[in-house]
Amino acid sequence: ITLDQYRDALKGDFPQWFVNSLVIASGTTLLSSVVGTLAAYSLARLSFSGQKVFSVSVVLAYLFPKILMLVPLVIIIRELHITNTYVTLIIANTTFALPFTLWLLRGFFSGLPIELEQAAMIRAVLTGDSELFTDAAVPHLRERLGALDGEPVPVEVVAVLVRVEQF
Repeated sequence: ITLDQYRDALKGDFPQWFVNSLVIASGTTLLSSVVGTLAAYSLARLSFSGQKVFSVSVVLAYLFPKILMLVPLVIIIRELHITNTYVTLIIANTTFALPFTLWLLRGFFSGLPIELEQAAMIRAVLTGDSELFTDAAVPHLRERLGALDGEPVPVEVVAVLVRVEQF
């Protein structure tokens, strides 16, 4: 048993491929987590016209084949003149990861007791601190988005695995 194959792989383009995968997976995970968290909170807690239609369309977007979104995405990327960049792949992958993130986190926010937000509102009135979202929802979101006792959590793990398997 020798390590010649590993040495040959490291001499070639493998280090650049690894960096590409790391940058794209990290960027996609970060962007889909931030946008997905804010959108899922809005879908779970705020009332607006068309909310039900939008929620159903998010699930349907996840169910449709990814190739259906490819042509419009290519047109948008070409019009923005950002072809052949990391940003292009991060935006494309976020487009595909966002419906899953929204679906998963919307269920989480719907399950949070409304009393947490009401307590945060009372505290905001008494202290003048108006950070309702970060005071009431984000600490409980650590179970889904942040590290819990140093272990990775479902949303990031799934998002990174789905992105890395493409390369």
